[in-house]
Amino acid sequence: DLASAAESGWDFSSRWFRDRRTMQSIETTNIVPVDLNALLCWNANILKYLATISDKKKVAELEKKKESISEALNAIFYNDTEKSWFDYNLRTNSHKVIFYPSNVMPLFTQCYSELDYGKATDIVNFMKRSKLLDYQNGVPTSLETNSGEKWDFPNGWAPLQHIIIEGMRKSNNPDVQELAYKLAKKWVLANYHVYQATNQMWDKIDIVGTIPKPGSGGEYNVQDGFGWTNGVILDLLATYYDRMSVPKTDQKVNSAPMPHITPLFWNSIMLIIFIIFISHSYNHFI
Repeated sequence: DLASAAESGWDFSSRWFRDRRTMQSIETTNIVPVDLNALLCWNANILKYLATISDKKKVAELEKKKESISEALNAIFYNDTEKSWFDYNLRTNSHKVIFYPSNVMPLFTQCYSELDYGKATDIVNFMKRSKLLDYQNGVPTSLETNSGEKWDFPNGWAPLQHIIIEGMRKSNNPDVQELAYKLAKKWVLANYHVYQATNQMWDKIDIVGTIPKPGSGGEYNVQDGFGWTNGVILDLLATYYDRMSVPKTDQKVNSAPMPHITPLFWNSIMLIIFIIFISHSYNHFI
């Protein structure tokens, strides 16, 4: 169970604990993870695309494989009451009806029927009911406050934010797409503020409170650098480059009027400076 949890990448989290709090109750091998199966579905779709270039005879076979995984994903992991996907517990033969960002992976991989595009709205409604969208600096990794593990509250992790944001952005619902932008802005600004305070980018941040800070918990200290944090920030800036801006309170510029320089220019300059910050942090890490 310990090895399986480490292999999952979520080492460690209340997601694998029977009592949601202590390592002694770990039961990873009883948990069928929704995100792993969504990724298998996505991989089948990628292989199908590659087959159109290299081996067209396999396209139909891979399409059937993708559809088979997609059907199983929704039959096993989708909860009709809560209208969301959840991990499945083999010991209890039931869904683990608790939010983790991994629940959103089918949205990210788009591993659901075209007839079910309303699922994005349903997921958002579940997150709203659980008050997961109320935090100023991002979405928490869970709402479990007593585990002391790093893949739990109050930490926010860049790849998990990215999965949520991209899953929502790919929705055909304009309101859900707008929420994706708002979450992206929260995450970019939170990391910007942490960098201002520490001169570092971090593997995770504490998203609670008005002022974010480096994350904590788990078996080792918070790590600076940091590859996936930098990568997600750069991708979000590339995606929303025309909408991102630094709050005026953070723009340390001359207050004298400068009519020949537009606000868009200043926003672009500040984003470029932030990218330089990230590059410097990455170079320091390697």
